[in-house]
Amino acid sequence: MDDNRKYRLKLGLATGMSLFSLLSVFIGVFAWFSVYRQVQADNDLLRIQPSPLPFTKLEIYPQADSASASDIYQFDTTAGVTYTFDWSKEGGYTQTGTSVALTTYNRLEHNKAVLYVLTLRDGLSDEERKGASVGLFTKTAYDKSLFRKDESSTSSVRAKNPLLASGNPLSNVLAFRTATLPSALSATGSVFDLASSVSGTTAVQFVSALDASGFLDSSASYKTSLSLLDGTSLPSDAKQVVVVAEYDLSLFDALFSINLGNDVVMDAAGEKTIGFDSDWGISL
Repeated sequence: MDDNRKYRLKLGLATGMSLFSLLSVFIGVFAWFSVYRQVQADNDLLRIQPSPLPFTKLEIYPQADSASASDIYQFDTTAGVTYTFDWSKEGGYTQTGTSVALTTYNRLEHNKAVLYVLTLRDGLSDEERKGASVGLFTKTAYDKSLFRKDESSTSSVRAKNPLLASGNPLSNVLAFRTATLPSALSATGSVFDLASSVSGTTAVQFVSALDASGFLDSSASYKTSLSLLDGTSLPSDAKQVVVVAEYDLSLFDALFSINLGNDVVMDAAGEKTIGFDSDWGISL
């Protein structure tokens, strides 16, 4: 659908302004660093089609405290934010809650995630189900990516857009997984355990391929939009669509590598705080 026909709603999708603290401790050839994240609402865009939308609501769940490196897809059973789509309301939705915070990221416990749950309307016709597509978009162009190589440099290989103290694009370090569920989420003990649903799915990223030096190997390796679900392939028994956003360890490692020597990343004290802005959103 043409963007001009889509409603743009300023919604806090739990991926807002983020502060990252990179702590670099060199042990042999390994660089360990920690990332601390703070989340604010009202920093992301949700692009939705005009009524009737095939989804009734979007719920956002934080990762459960019980999640571990071996089972990261455990989430709280209480949504931190819920957007209920209702075109009788101004703006087309009602909101409960304000934000969802990702827990601390660090190099040894890097598997952190947040869960988005979209619930389908009951009684959708076959034609309406075809419109149940889910996509992602980033406002950061290829030329502004953190992994863009500086082609003008002849003396050294360096990033065209080195990490800044703030304003870095968060989309460049995230991965996303998607699955459909034949029934509404149900708790396993005190958590929603999505391991069986999403752990075997293929993760997709806006930064899809890097060369041996840690840079984008071509413009084709960078996407400004991603299709997570095509409505034509939506299972007939699907009741919910889940999307998991998670930190991508390999992208963090590459980003740190291509910014070695960057005073923004570390100084004599070995620690700096770096700000990332949320530059991505969901398109329905």
